[in-house]
Amino acid sequence: MVAVLVLGTIAFVFLPTSSSSKVIVTTIHFTSLDNACGVNDLNTNGFNASPGESLGIGVYMYGNSTPGGGTAACTIHSLSTITPGFSITETNVPLGILANKSATLKFTVNMPGSAYTGVLTLVVS
Repeated sequence: MVAVLVLGTIAFVFLPTSSSSKVIVTTIHFTSLDNACGVNDLNTNGFNASPGESLGIGVYMYGNSTPGGGTAACTIHSLSTITPGFSITETNVPLGILANKSATLKFTVNMPGSAYTGVLTLVVS
């Protein structure tokens, strides 16, 4: 299973900020108890933003690998976060992914109101 971060669009005006008042997401980590579309323990690139900002993100998603070498059809039903201070909105779930195809999981990450450095954990089912 491979996912690729494909876009990030800042939804608010850029304002100069010091490094101590930035949101620095080092990695986006996906977790899934039911391993929806094979995303459990998937990691992708992080991003930098400002506190209170919103960032639109898209990640190419593929189905679970099959023994024959392709990917199986699957559906992502929900997307949320367990990282304190962050919220996820404007998702395109449920997202159906056809066998041997990819689809883009789109969502908006709403940053906490204060500085943060670390991993953003997303929960998929």
